[in-house]
This record gives sequence, C-alpha cells and structure tokens, in this order.
Amino acid sequence: MANNKIVPWIDGSSTFKDVKSLQELKLENNRISTISSKSILSTVLDHLKTINLLNNHFTCSCDLMWFRDWMKSTKVEIKNATKYKCENSEFLINYNPTPESCKNIALIIAVSVGSLVGVILLATIIIYFCRWRIRFQLYNIRSRCRNYLQLKHNNCVYVAYVIYCYEDFKWVKDKLIKEIETERGFRLCIPHRDFEVGKVFADNIVDHMNLSKTVIPVFSKNFSKNEWCLFQLDVARSKLTKEGSLTIFPVMLEEVEFKNMNAAIYSFIKLSNYAAWSEDSYAKELFWDKIKDHLKNI
Repeated sequence: MANNKIVPWIDGSSTFKDVKSLQELKLENNRISTISSKSILSTVLDHLKTINLLNNHFTCSCDLMWFRDWMKSTKVEIKNATKYKCENSEFLINYNPTPESCKNIALIIAVSVGSLVGVILLATIIIYFCRWRIRFQLYNIRSRCRNYLQLKHNNCVYVAYVIYCYEDFKWVKDKLIKEIETERGFRLCIPHRDFEVGKVFADNIVDHMNLSKTVIPVFSKNFSKNEWCLFQLDVARSKLTKEGSLTIFPVMLEEVEFKNMNAAIYSFIKLSNYAAWSEDSYAKELFWDKIKDHLKNI
C-alpha cells in the first residue's frame, strides 16, 4: 500500500474487510493527513507488529488526537516515528493535543464566530435605523469638501424642468413646488401649469426643456409605465449626452425594485447622484438640501 497516493479514509471496515492476521502495514509515501479510531479496525491492530507511515504530511489538529494517543500506548513498532511531519513542517512526535486543549479551541472558535455574528448583526441594525442620519452627515461632509462649477444659462427661464407622471402630481404640487419654488425661490417648469395650451405636446416638452437649466425626473413605480415620462427622459438624456446643454438630477419618490425599472431609469439610479424621498425627518432635510445644492450650483 506504499507509494499509492492514498488519501485519508474515514471507515476502515471496507478497506480491511476480512483481514485477520496482517502483521506489517506499509503506508509510507502517501497522502494520509489524519488517522482516526475507525480508520484501522481493532481486529487488524491486535495482530499488527509494524506500521510505516513515513512521508505522509499529517494535519496536526484535534482530529489527530486519537492517533497520537495510540502512538504513545501501542506495542506496535512504528517505523521512523520520529521523522513523521505535519503539514506545517512540525514533527508529529512533538504534537501532543489533549481533550482540554481541543475543547478550548472549539470554545474559542465558537465564541469568536458568535461574537463576530453578533457584531455584524448589531452594526446592521444600527446602520438600518440610523441610515438617514449617517447619510445626512456624509452628505454634509461631502458638500463642504466639494467645489462646484458655475455654468451660465443666459437664455433660461426655468431653473428646473420637472418630469413626473399624473399619479405623482399631487406630491409635486404639495411638496416639490411648495418647498423648492414657493419657499426657496427656484422657478420650476411644471408641464400641467406651464405648457402652452393647444401646442403639440412633444413640442412643448422640447421647447420648455430648452428653457431650463436642469431636469428633475421624479421616479416612482408609475414612472416607467408612462410613455410620456419615458419620452421626456429620452429627450433629457439626448440633450445631456449629445448637446451637453443641461444636467439631470433624479428624484426617487419611492423604492422601486430593479426588475420593475426601465433600463434608462436603472442607469440613472446606478450611475447618478440622486435624492431619495422619505418621511424620516433627517431624510427629508437631506432630500431638500440635495436638490437645493444642485439647483444653486448648475
């Protein structure tokens, strides 16, 4: 059995089946890393006189404790026993695990893993419940360190052109217009209010977007289902990529699963800086500050 690239086996009942009077067992030059109480049947060990396990790189762990105890107590001649080595080049004869030490290792591992899981869980909970405060502080730091490039839009009538679907108009009217236009003085282009009556809708979109410094698309679950919303977004993207004549600052009115997003919306959310609406007080402050900072510095 020597020189056969033998790897560790768990149950010796099949390996040594019907072996009754084996006296010499040659297992040198193999790939045996551990030997347990079940690896070699007791009926074989009772008749064994010599065993050779030279040049097998043993894994010196608690799994080898039985074999080390057997080496110390057996009357079988273990050839070249002083030359057996562990995988870490330590001599096997110097490795002496005890039940106490192995229990301590298991306890240390269990405590370490448990502590790590506990810390990760606690950190996750803290981050979740304080996520808006954390984002708010990070945003403040980023704003202080950031230098804005001022752009001139001499022909612009509106600071921002707002893209939204009909279902979200109430939020636009009650929240966005009130906070950004009424209270902060930024003139917004609101299609329901500012488009010319009787003019082709597509022409209204292009003409009014040309009079705006930036575009604010209000993304929601209904946005990607509205063809006119997607058309306006395509117009804005075209002006951004081909003409470079305006900027786009997305607003996330509600969380939308990626699978329900239009590809264009997904690309904006993935690649762009955006403001996410929430009822959380810190989130609201962060939300309005993000929009305000963008409008001030375009």
